[in-house]
Amino acid sequence: MALFDFLSHRGPNKYVESWMPMDEVLRRVTARFPLAIVDRERGDRMVRDHLAELIRLDAHTVVLEDWKAMEGHVAYVTIREDAAGPRFHFFLTERPTSIEIEYDREEDRDLCRPLLEVLADALGEYGLESDDPERPPDLKPDDMPDGVRDTIGEMHLRWEGDIAILAAGPHPDGEPFPQESDGLHWCDDSSNVILDLTGFVSCSAQDLIEWAQTIIQTAQARDRELRLCYPPGTVDERLTRYFRIIQLPIHDSLAEALAASGTG
Repeated sequence: MALFDFLSHRGPNKYVESWMPMDEVLRRVTARFPLAIVDRERGDRMVRDHLAELIRLDAHTVVLEDWKAMEGHVAYVTIREDAAGPRFHFFLTERPTSIEIEYDREEDRDLCRPLLEVLADALGEYGLESDDPERPPDLKPDDMPDGVRDTIGEMHLRWEGDIAILAAGPHPDGEPFPQESDGLHWCDDSSNVILDLTGFVSCSAQDLIEWAQTIIQTAQARDRELRLCYPPGTVDERLTRYFRIIQLPIHDSLAEALAASGTG
C-alpha cells in the first residue's frame, strides 16, 4: 500500500483539535490557484452516498444526524496550475482538522508534490505530512500524555470468533494490549476489529484522539472493518466528531457492534 499525504492543522496544543474555517481555506485556495475547481455539489453527493452506507451499516443515530448536517457545508476541491498539468483533489468539511489528498493515479503523487507544497504554503497553518499505513507509529511515543499511557496500560485484547476486541479501561479479560509475537500483529488474525470504549475513564477525549488514530490507521491498512463501541455520553463531542469525520460506525453497546459485525 502506498504512502498517503495530508495537511494537518497545527494548533497551539497538538492533542486538541484545531482547524481553519472552510470558507477561509477556500478563499486562500482560489486566490492562489485561479484554476482550482470547488465542487460543492459533488461534496454533497459524497455526503449522501456515505450517509446511505452508514444507514446500511446501522450506524449510531448521532453519527447519522451529524452526517445529514454536513450537506451544504462541504466541497470537493481540485487543485491545478493549468488545465493540462498535474492535479490532486480533497474533500473539505466545515471544520477541516486535516485535509487528505487524493490522486487520480498512484504515479501522480510525485508529479503533484511541488503543487502540494505550494498549497501547504498558501494555507500556512497546515503542515504537510505523509503516512505509511504499513508502518504505523509507535503506540507509546515519548511525548504521549500520562493519561493516554495509563489507558493503553489498561487496554486488553480479546476475541469473539475471529473478531478482535480492543477494550480501553478496566477490562480484566483478555491479553494486555498490544499483543504481538513472532512478528504477527493483532490485526493479522482478525476479520474485523471493534474498539470498545465502554470502560473508558482514564483520560480526556482530546488526549485519546492521536492514540485512536493509530488503531484506526492500523486496521484500515490491513483492510479490516473497524467499528466503535461506546454509549452516549461516555466520551465528549470532540472524539465523536473525530470518528464521524473519518467515517466510522459507532454503536451503543458491544453486543450491538458484534451483531453488526455478523457475530452475536
